[in-house]
Amino acid sequence: MAEPTALVIGGSGQIGPLIVRGLIDRGYEVVVLHGGQHEHPDLPEVEHIHVDPHFAETLEEGLRGRNFDLAIAMYGRTRLVCDALVGRCPRLIAVSGTAHAYFDRGEDRWGPLGQTVVDERSPFARTKDDRLSYSVGKTEEYLLSQHARGAINVSIVRFPEVYGPDSRIGRDWSIIRRILDRRPYFILPDGGLRLCGRLYRDNAAEALLAIVDRQADSAGEVYTAADSDGGVTLGQIAAFFAQELGHEWELVSIPAVLASSLYADLCIYHRQYDVSKISGLGYVGRVGVVDALRETAHWWTTHPPERGGPLEQRMGDEFDYDREDRTLRGYKAAIAELLESAEQAVAAHPYRHPRAIGEEWRADTSERIVRGQRDSWPFPLWRPPTPADQG
Repeated sequence: MAEPTALVIGGSGQIGPLIVRGLIDRGYEVVVLHGGQHEHPDLPEVEHIHVDPHFAETLEEGLRGRNFDLAIAMYGRTRLVCDALVGRCPRLIAVSGTAHAYFDRGEDRWGPLGQTVVDERSPFARTKDDRLSYSVGKTEEYLLSQHARGAINVSIVRFPEVYGPDSRIGRDWSIIRRILDRRPYFILPDGGLRLCGRLYRDNAAEALLAIVDRQADSAGEVYTAADSDGGVTLGQIAAFFAQELGHEWELVSIPAVLASSLYADLCIYHRQYDVSKISGLGYVGRVGVVDALRETAHWWTTHPPERGGPLEQRMGDEFDYDREDRTLRGYKAAIAELLESAEQAVAAHPYRHPRAIGEEWRADTSERIVRGQRDSWPFPLWRPPTPADQG
């Protein structure tokens, strides 16, 4: 009996080698289709088809006369990929996105609290005002319509930002380059309190392979994948990276509107993802967030991108340290001026602290609580415990 065949579109990217190895381990003969601009050094020896997956003409050229049992699409224009596979492949697993899909936080379909934890039922944008979110939603609708009419068996998995080794996204590099440059502080939007639900490279591969293994259960379904131990804050990531790489710096909180003028896309909004549905397929996210962040820190350190090169140009981070210094000086001066004339907020303890039996609660006998300290701005942020803290 012949081995089943699998087509991996975009297999030379960050998680491609893990997917290809996973399919080979499952008995598939694997073919990788990609544009040919980047050959991943860790990719196993498999056949490559070098065509651009963004156009119907090039896809038709590359797939002419070929048939497959399974296709995994992680790259290209997925609607065109789906059309090209109809009649050539009975099953398609498509990687979609969450990072841009739910940007319309004013959507009334979120309910009275606005955007909360994202799952498969969360609303996409309904209008072209948010072009990328709208396009992602329409693409998913098209794929599921092809499944519904029996043209091809489709499963969709939505990935947030995939981080770790070989990342094409530079948010972690924004932090790590500043550590390597020995910056004395790191500016965090709104205290770095934004929860960053992300997906480590190895866990992304595990999520995809869980769908491969459960064909009957996953047919026609949409799944949300993320690290299964939840998100951590940007402040925690910045503190952990510095500790892991032997650097001490001050984590400084300023309003996000000011921080976004320094680096355009560094975790301003909460993004938390519910992974209970894909967990039902056996996905558990075997690499925990601490190990994932540790591996990420050391990978960027040993594989730094070119200073001022293509990745840094895409990031919206100019690493303009003079401007950061001016921004922080101006912010501290403005805070000092406001506090100079501000009354210190003091509250009474909500429970009574009687000095005599039967004494009722009174403001003048209650313990006083100071709400904020003038000398604590910018306020100190969380840091990992040190050996001295632990006694």
